[in-house]
Amino acid sequence: MSNVIELFPRDDQPTATGEAFCLQCRHEWQAVVPIGKSVCEILLECPQCQTMTGRPHYDFAPAGKVWECDCGCQLFYIMPEGHFCPNCGNYNRY
Repeated sequence: MSNVIELFPRDDQPTATGEAFCLQCRHEWQAVVPIGKSVCEILLECPQCQTMTGRPHYDFAPAGKVWECDCGCQLFYIMPEGHFCPNCGNYNRY
């Protein structure tokens, strides 16, 4: 028996599929999330414990709008003195 529910996304709200996990019970599953929203804005219902504590594993960004360090890393920490790349240790000062 399958627990897959067929969804019909609206044309005005594109979606993507990806890995998700539950902050409550640590269950992992494949989820459908809206594109263009931050991970902080997305709450998913966990299929195991039915709480609204599911989160995408990775953030989604529209193509062409992702900042990348010269080292190739796309993760930045916002620090008082500028953007910090945890991969190479570079600061992009304000």
